Amino acid sequence: MTIRTRTRADEFDPLDWVLEHWQAQNRPAAEHFVAASSLFRTYQGVTARFDEVLTEFELTRTGYLLMATLFLSGEKVRPLSKVRLFTLLGALAGTATGFFLTIWTSLRWELVTGGKDPVSFPPFVIIAFELTILFGGLATLVAVLLLGRLPKLTPSATYDPRFTVDRFGVAVACPAETADQVRSLLTAAGAEEVRR
Repeated sequence: MTIRTRTRADEFDPLDWVLEHWQAQNRPAAEHFVAASSLFRTYQGVTARFDEVLTEFELTRTGYLLMATLFLSGEKVRPLSKVRLFTLLGALAGTATGFFLTIWTSLRWELVTGGKDPVSFPPFVIIAFELTILFGGLATLVAVLLLGRLPKLTPSATYDPRFTVDRFGVAVACPAETADQVRSLLTAAGAEEVRR
């Protein structure tokens, strides 16, 4: 059985090249490779069209995302995350802990080196910096887990097992009065199934 992912027969296609080598080595589940490559092709198509539209306005994707973020944040449509507060507090706690541990250790066990004062700040800055990064990162991880309510033990109402094999789903949040309009738009775009 020969499977192709190429869209144009006259062009070199890296995905098709990898698939040919995959099949030549008798590796299993070539159809799963094709399913994954179709998702990659969808991504390529969407980003190519997105770039075409942005080029008309002399924008890059990064510039567009920055403008959209600033615009939405300014209108308070998208509130800023509280994760940054956890990160700040964790970093400050790390700095304080770093200086406390180094100063306490120096005062507890006075190790006079070269006639210097036991509490010498320049070498302590290194430990304080490292603990700042460590505590800030750990606080961020805790914030993401807490504020994201993770791990989520019950699946979402929009979850469908087919999304993990060869399909993908789009969840659209819209007011009830525009639901029929969204349904017709998705159906016109070629959706296999639209449900509420």
